[in-house]
Amino acid sequence: MFFVTTMIGSIPIPKNKSIESWNDDEIISKVKRKYESMILEDQGVIVMIIGNIEPTGTTLTENEIKNYTIKFDVLAFYPKLLEIVRGQIVEVTDFGAIVRIGPLDAILHLSQILDDYLKTDVRAGTIIANSGKSMKIGSSIRAKITAVSIPTKTGGIKIGLTCRQPYLGADEWLSK
Repeated sequence: MFFVTTMIGSIPIPKNKSIESWNDDEIISKVKRKYESMILEDQGVIVMIIGNIEPTGTTLTENEIKNYTIKFDVLAFYPKLLEIVRGQIVEVTDFGAIVRIGPLDAILHLSQILDDYLKTDVRAGTIIANSGKSMKIGSSIRAKITAVSIPTKTGGIKIGLTCRQPYLGADEWLSK
């Protein structure tokens, strides 16, 4: 789920500069470089800084480096367990498909696509069922999030999906 929230963070101030000498573009650039694409356990992925950068003061670290403390608004994406999401298949593998949901990729295992026998053709980028239903790279789907793991120390968020419930699956199936 996408949401807007306010964060408090800091950026280092070079010893030879004062924060007053920076222009707004410099401050915004430093905040974006530090925080955009960051993964936080409670916020998910920081997609972008959207503004309202306010100074709240400076602090001195142990190494005598000044930090400029700021408050700013961000657009974040946090996948929630059991949430229904829309996504697009970006890769077909032997075990299923990789689905892009928002800024992240999720795994849709073959066992979670249909209650049918499925074949994957990795070279052609397709998954075909005995019933004739198929998915391919570029297919738009609706799925439910069944697993979320947000390890902040190691990086990558892991997301599992299912389409094995009513009103879920490839758009072509749902429109029939």
